[in-house]
Amino acid sequence: MKFEANRPVKTTQKTFEIIEHLSRTDRIRLSKIADQLDISKGIVHNHLSTLRELGYVRKIGEEYQLTPKLLSTGFQSRSRSRLFNAARVPLNDTADSLHTGIILSEQAVSDSIVTDVKSLPETLDISIGTTFPLRESLSGLVIAAAGSRDIPNNMATEYNQAELIESISEKGYAIGAITPAISINCVAVPIVDEQEYCYDSVAILLSSDISEQERQQIIEEAVQLRTRIEDRLDSGWESTRSFATEKHSWIS
Repeated sequence: MKFEANRPVKTTQKTFEIIEHLSRTDRIRLSKIADQLDISKGIVHNHLSTLRELGYVRKIGEEYQLTPKLLSTGFQSRSRSRLFNAARVPLNDTADSLHTGIILSEQAVSDSIVTDVKSLPETLDISIGTTFPLRESLSGLVIAAAGSRDIPNNMATEYNQAELIESISEKGYAIGAITPAISINCVAVPIVDEQEYCYDSVAILLSSDISEQERQQIIEEAVQLRTRIEDRLDSGWESTRSFATEKHSWIS
C-alpha cells in the first residue's frame, strides 16, 4: 500500500513535481513547465528561484535544467547505505564467477529503483537510477511478494501473480522476464532482514543460450547470493570491516 502523509506539505509536493518534470528533459522554459503542470508562472518561478539558490537548478538563457547536485546527493546516500555496502562485495564476486549481468534494485514507495549493476550487456538499457513501477518489473514484484506475501490485484500485469507468490514462498526466488518490455529472463531473489523487512531484490540474467546445467548453477548462485547479503546485514557487518572477517555461514 502506498504511504500517505497525514498532513502533506503542498509546497514540497510542488517542488518535487517540478524537479521530476525537469528530470525528463534537458532544458525547458518556465512557461512550458507552468503549462504542462498546470501551475501558475509565478509559483513555478518561486520554486525555480529557490532551487537555483540551493544549487539544484541552473538557468541557461530563458531555459532551466537540473544540475548534477541531485546526482551527487543520490550517490552520497547510496554510499552510506547499509544494504548497498553489504551487497557490494558479494555482487562483484558473483558477477566475476558467473560472467553474467546482475541488477540490484531497491523499493521506493511504488517504484523499484536500480541501485547497482554488474556486467550488463551494452544492448541492455538499464543503469543505476533506472526506475520501474513495482508492478512492471520482476524485481519489483519480488519485493512486493516477499514483503507482504501478497500482491494487490492492480499490481499484476503480464506476470502470473499466483506462480510468483508460490515460487517466492516455496523456493525463495522467481524466474521471468526483467520487465514485460524487456524479454531477457532473469532469476530474482528478495533481500530480507532479521525483522522480515524486504529491502530489495537481486536479479541475475539468464542468457537464452545457456545449458540447463548452467541455468541451475545460476539459480543456486542467486540463492547463495541472497543468503550471503542477508548474513552480512544480520551479523551487523560494516563496510569498514575486512572481507576476511565476514560471517561465512552461507558456505556449505
